[in-house]
Amino acid sequence: MKYKQLLLLITISSSIIASSYHNQLIIPSVNSANPSWEFVGNPIHQKEDGLFTQLVEKWNDILGLQWNKVRTKIKDDIHISTAQIDYYMTKQHFINAYMNFYKNNYPEIFDETYNLDIDENVLNFILLTLNYLQVDTTNIKIYPKEDTYLLTSSFGAHKDTHYLVFHAHMFNAENINSIYNSHIQNKPNFYIAPHTNLHKSRSIEYNNFLHLGIAQSVSNIVHQGDFFAKLLRIFTYNNKTLSQETQIYGSHYVQFRSYLEACLQSKNPLEAAIFLEPQVDNLHQDFLLLWQDFIQDIQSCYNEDDLQAYENLSLQARRSILFNHHDDEN
Repeated sequence: MKYKQLLLLITISSSIIASSYHNQLIIPSVNSANPSWEFVGNPIHQKEDGLFTQLVEKWNDILGLQWNKVRTKIKDDIHISTAQIDYYMTKQHFINAYMNFYKNNYPEIFDETYNLDIDENVLNFILLTLNYLQVDTTNIKIYPKEDTYLLTSSFGAHKDTHYLVFHAHMFNAENINSIYNSHIQNKPNFYIAPHTNLHKSRSIEYNNFLHLGIAQSVSNIVHQGDFFAKLLRIFTYNNKTLSQETQIYGSHYVQFRSYLEACLQSKNPLEAAIFLEPQVDNLHQDFLLLWQDFIQDIQSCYNEDDLQAYENLSLQARRSILFNHHDDEN
């Protein structure tokens, strides 16, 4: 009996240690003391030494506060800790339910006869990005998908196996080769998102755009974020389920964390943060308001001259491409 109790204690303790990653920014590719930023080959410097380190520390604390809200909502709903939910994420019953969702929605990925047919340069770009983000690529299975509205997505119920799915029409040989040629020739190569009712069109360097998508999915891989978010929907404890409000808030928290980590590991965090703004608008108001502060904080880190040069070039690129496509923002 004592042995069983000890085994349970060890298991739960391990879960508690693992759960601490929920409220931590994990950005291994960044040296916050000396970040390497650029725009079309031009360096972007910090305004002052130490500013970006302070920013990372500040937003790690903010992330912790938001995580506490998730924990409180879960505790209030079903009287269980998030550490216990982490523990149940190791249980085969929940693993099966989670993976069956993807087997039903992505059957081709689990079909052994599925023809991957990934262009060599595309695969190389993805692998290089994953290596830059310091992820063990041997644990990630990579698949293209054509009928998806997401740039990338990731899922997995085990630490040693995750699936990365990428948009086959965005990650194609033409776009990747264009990125490489742009770098060789030192010429701008932008992805332009059209304007919406609330946002002007946004420009982002194409390599930064694709990097951003991969980094978001890597965040979910590192934190097992997708599994956690979906478990909130199906989890039952003492015949009680989480309220829809808590399910949504927890899911939005996971997305918010992935956006933060992706931007902070971008070669131009301000460009990435501005580009993601419309996606953040779809999240809970807490995260929407925080994102405005995040953009301002990044902007405050940039050297004024470098910031002005970046904004001028970005505006020129956006106007040029929109003019060529006859897009009108009035």
